[in-house]
Amino acid sequence: MIIHRLPGVLQERPIEQIEGISDVIDKMTENVEFADRFMNKNGSLRKTPLKKKRAISKLEFFIPEYEYRRLKKMKNPIETLERPVEHMTVYRNDGSSVTLTAENGRVSIVDSREKNVRHIIEADYFISKIL
Repeated sequence: MIIHRLPGVLQERPIEQIEGISDVIDKMTENVEFADRFMNKNGSLRKTPLKKKRAISKLEFFIPEYEYRRLKKMKNPIETLERPVEHMTVYRNDGSSVTLTAENGRVSIVDSREKNVRHIIEADYFISKIL
């Protein structure tokens, strides 16, 4: 995440005064436009991607209520975004595996025997269950 390189955001300085902000906004714009090609406003995937990208000012993205509540409960949500993504794969004797990915305060669990199935749970809950 790039936020750690922009301390001005955390110090509540006007956005125009923050060095490097234009690069961050350009990258965010690219990501939003790319996601818009493949996703509907309700989060479902499009059957066919958009051929022409829409103007960024006309896109409507929002944080779902459950995500807002999760972030609001955290003492310091920014520190969650600054942590690197962590991956771990556990192999079984039969050659199958389970992959754990920790990112943004959540753990994603993928079993190689269950195609197209991903379980996502809060990292704190995951840790409390395995300890």
